[in-house]
This record gives sequence, structure tokens and C-alpha cells, in this order.
Amino acid sequence: MRALRQSMSIEENIKASERVSVNLIDLFEGKFSDIQDILCYYPLKREIDLRPFYEKLLALKKNIYFPVTYEDMSMDFFRVPSFDEKYFEKGLMNIDVPKQSLEKFSMSDRNVLIITPGLAFAKDGGRIGYGGGCYDRYFARLDEANVYYITVGVALMGQVYEDSSEFELEENDIRIDYILTDNEDLRCIKCQK
Repeated sequence: MRALRQSMSIEENIKASERVSVNLIDLFEGKFSDIQDILCYYPLKREIDLRPFYEKLLALKKNIYFPVTYEDMSMDFFRVPSFDEKYFEKGLMNIDVPKQSLEKFSMSDRNVLIITPGLAFAKDGGRIGYGGGCYDRYFARLDEANVYYITVGVALMGQVYEDSSEFELEENDIRIDYILTDNEDLRCIKCQK
């Protein structure tokens, strides 16, 4: 599952990231433009880089939040007003994370869109992350707080499977709502949970 991203050249990754960002902008403007709070991720290694989409959200005066992962693999999200390096620091595993002095996302009664990374996705909503369960635990916390959220997994088309029987899901894995890809013919998949 990791091999697909690792086999891509830097140029291929940039082009795929641009396609996914354009597709995500189209999806956001068409379906989710009323949502004010978006939980994002900062790309690591050769993950899809969505910074053009995030810049668009900032231009639209949306609130964008990025995760801080703690040693116990729990997460919190913090709002960043821009990509100025003064708002970021190195976190766990040397990943760029927002400074914890920034506004923390509060789990209040509101709609939120969550852009979700992963290694593999299935059209039935199954998702394989990186093995820490960080996002699944965070989704569970949102469920407990009765926060309405929509999850969008972003993937290269080669990371998308017909159904989750093609890979191993765990009991506590929470299914996602949409998968957005770099493929022009199958840009957005509404998952059939």
C-alpha cells in the first residue's frame, strides 16, 4: 500500500496533488461551502499535498485546523491563520504541527469537514491508516460529543479498492463518507456504508 506513493517521482506526486486539490475544491464548493470548520492534515513524505486547497479555504475565510499527535497517539486540532512558519513547530516523528498556543478545535455542536489521510480506502468506506488508530479514536471522540462531521479520504486511484474485504479492518475502524482521487473519471466516490 505504501509502495504506490513511494514509487512516484516528485513531479508525479506534485501533479497528482494538484489534481486532488482541484477535485477537492470542486467538491467543497459544490457540496460543503456552508461548512466553516475544516480539519486538515499536513503532508508527510509523499502524501498528497493539499496546501493549494487549504490556501483556497483561507481565502474564503474558513477555519482550518491541523492535528497534533501526542505520544499516546491521541490527537487534538489547532487553528492556523496562515502557513507562515511562525505558526508551526516540529512534533512527534519530526512532523510539522501547529503550535499548541493556537486556538484548539472545540467539540461543540456544529458541522465539520475532516480531510483524512490513509494508506488505502474502499468504496464501502473502509480506511486503512498508518496503524496508530489516531483518526479512529478522534472520530470516536467526535461521536461521543455529538459533533456532526463528514469525512473525506484523499487518495491516489491506486489506493482505492472495491470493498474493504480486500484489506484487513479492525473492529474500531470508523468508515469514511467520501473518497476523493486524482483520477479525472472517478474524482469523488460517495461511500456506501
